[in-house]
Amino acid sequence: MEIVEKFVEAMVKNKRRLFHFTDSRNIEGIGQHGLLPTAAHEIHGINAITGGDADSLGIDRHKGLDQFVRLSFCRNHPMSHTAKERGSIDKVRILTVDPSVLLRDGVRLADRVATANEAKIGDPDEMIPKMDLLATYQYLDWKIPGNYERRNAAEKWEALIPGTIIQKDIFGL
Repeated sequence: MEIVEKFVEAMVKNKRRLFHFTDSRNIEGIGQHGLLPTAAHEIHGINAITGGDADSLGIDRHKGLDQFVRLSFCRNHPMSHTAKERGSIDKVRILTVDPSVLLRDGVRLADRVATANEAKIGDPDEMIPKMDLLATYQYLDWKIPGNYERRNAAEKWEALIPGTIIQKDIFGL
């Protein structure tokens, strides 16, 4: 059994999900079309409200990241706060996604926000062993030196899922 298969099995056993933040105004469209990569919005003529600004969307296109739906392993993703502060998103909605999407061909994991120059992006079997699973899934006492930084780093990890995530795999619509 591959590492990613064991990881997904553990997530399911422990009732863990992946997370996607979006503007609440996108919920109806997601209910109709599923979660689409940003490149698909243009192809299908969908006017979705994205958390990214023109610069970050340009970086996505340049790096080919616009072909993926980006999910996080933690409910809080720093980019949701940035998008809210910037005004890109009015009311943040957090959707949860079945972890089985990690088993698709072409899935990539990033050890931080994927658009970051320093981001290491790779195959799930290569990247999962590098994750700080304790910081991702357990309570860390922030009074202990380094724990805040560990959690902050864990919140930046992203799963890049190619193609559409269909409605049956999305919860909270």
